[in-house]
Amino acid sequence: MWKIRVPYKYKMLLWNLVREILPVGSILRKRIPFFDPMCMRCEYHLEDTVHVFGDCPNSCVFWSLIFKQFAYLKIDLQKFYNSNLSDWLSFNLANVSTWRIIFTVGIWHIWSARNMAVFEKKMLLIQSTFNKFLFYYHFSLTLTQGTIDRPSCSSNNSSRMWAPPQKGYHKLNTDGSWINVDNAGGRGVMRCEKGIWVSGYAMKFNAMTVASAELMAIREGLLRAWSKNIKFLELETYVDALTKMLKDPKSFEDGDLGNLIRDVASLLERDWTVQIFHTSRSVNLVADKLAYMGRTKFKAGECVPFTYPPADCFDLYATEIPDMVP
Repeated sequence: MWKIRVPYKYKMLLWNLVREILPVGSILRKRIPFFDPMCMRCEYHLEDTVHVFGDCPNSCVFWSLIFKQFAYLKIDLQKFYNSNLSDWLSFNLANVSTWRIIFTVGIWHIWSARNMAVFEKKMLLIQSTFNKFLFYYHFSLTLTQGTIDRPSCSSNNSSRMWAPPQKGYHKLNTDGSWINVDNAGGRGVMRCEKGIWVSGYAMKFNAMTVASAELMAIREGLLRAWSKNIKFLELETYVDALTKMLKDPKSFEDGDLGNLIRDVASLLERDWTVQIFHTSRSVNLVADKLAYMGRTKFKAGECVPFTYPPADCFDLYATEIPDMVP
């Protein structure tokens, strides 16, 4: 269980589930007199652990969307839907590694939706819960591919060379750096088709999650590109999940990142052409370095513009342009 390649918070929830110590209605009823143990989502069944994660109609529809999305895994639905809790957990945690990740992230989002219904009296649309799951599943894959916070140190320049945008376009590379809510930063680098530095920035801010930091860096970069009257822009981010989300932002507007997503979506809808691409972190080194600078060297709320490449990342920048400038 602890070897599943997902963020630690997902593993902790799964550990609590395996130990059957989550505060579901049936458990709370034993400890709190007159506590209503009924499910707050379907308002019909007793809320025990099996009901929350498997039998509740909301959870069943959620899992059906997952099975449809990942049909190629050919999960045995008979075993999935017709097992007691112990066998259900054993079946899912003994499955292929991809499904173990999907299952663990799915568990988290079911529990999150349940808590919203219990504590905030709000019911997310099941499709919205699924959209959030899909985003964070892809985001988890991104985070487990390598180090989150520091630039790659590969010595193979050819394998990590930045590529210029198509003719007539500028390219914006963005990145976020996140340790905790009070220790986050972002950055962006904008270059022309010849690879020449046009603008850069590094900033420090408060952010709830890594995804929030990435989106705040993107929002700032789009605002700066618009202020320079750029009409054709390529936006590159190393987070594949963000690339998918920004191409269909309305599907994610009612999630945890809703306000940021709406801001970015409104910028993308302005009178210009913005093409969004996913790139490897290994070709996003200049932006990655600036994000680390923003988080470690500046004060919260500070955003520092760079008309020229700063000394801390000049060598990285120089290795990417020798064959581009005439």
